[in-house]
Amino acid sequence: MVLRDCSARETLLPFTVITDTQAARLERVCTQLIKSQAAAVSTQAMRSVLTASEFSSYTHNLSAPTSLLDVIRADGKPSEIVRYAAMLKRADWTNARAESASRRSSTRRYGMRGISQAAHLRNQSEHQYELATEYLSEHLGVADAQTENAIRAWLDRDFDWSTEGSISIDCVGVARVVDSASKHCLAADARRQNKLQHKLSSQKQALAAATSALLYASEPKPELLATNHTQATSRSEKLRALLALPDDDLY
Repeated sequence: MVLRDCSARETLLPFTVITDTQAARLERVCTQLIKSQAAAVSTQAMRSVLTASEFSSYTHNLSAPTSLLDVIRADGKPSEIVRYAAMLKRADWTNARAESASRRSSTRRYGMRGISQAAHLRNQSEHQYELATEYLSEHLGVADAQTENAIRAWLDRDFDWSTEGSISIDCVGVARVVDSASKHCLAADARRQNKLQHKLSSQKQALAAATSALLYASEPKPELLATNHTQATSRSEKLRALLALPDDDLY
């Protein structure tokens, strides 16, 4: 059953008697809950089926850290990372100019070897990547354990600039800051995937909780039981299907 899959109550309690209005809302919530099994639903859809307090709890959970790295990053970027990112930005800009120059025909030559403008700019970018890598390596070498961990938490790969490491002084092999927009940032896909998974999980929890609150609400006042029971018996077949329960289990 959908509710069980989404961490709803494992032991089913007797359903409360609900009104047609509540049943209609339950149907809408269940519809979104089923949709969330395959893909994230829109914020507008979540807002439309949750109460104000339920939606507030959902958005709070959505913004909560999901890992130790999130907690570390919540403290903000270390100054070393800010400086390193700025150095990479400059190197990326030079590298982009090199790529642009390589697509143009130019007779301009640089230096004693008479290299092309593209080669000249690429050499500059490699030197800038090297300076950035040296800067980061030096600061990691003198940092205390806490600072080192904070710096490394902001990098998209293991920073090992030794001969055994995989860091290189080019746009592909240089270590990137995890929130970099560069297509070469290894964390980009993982960041998007983790964000999506957290959103899906948060939506399932919020929708399952809303469904459970409607199904297992406190018993209505005795004087309302007769009226509510009459209303409840008109619950749609669609709602029964959404709940995925035998008819006998609904009451």
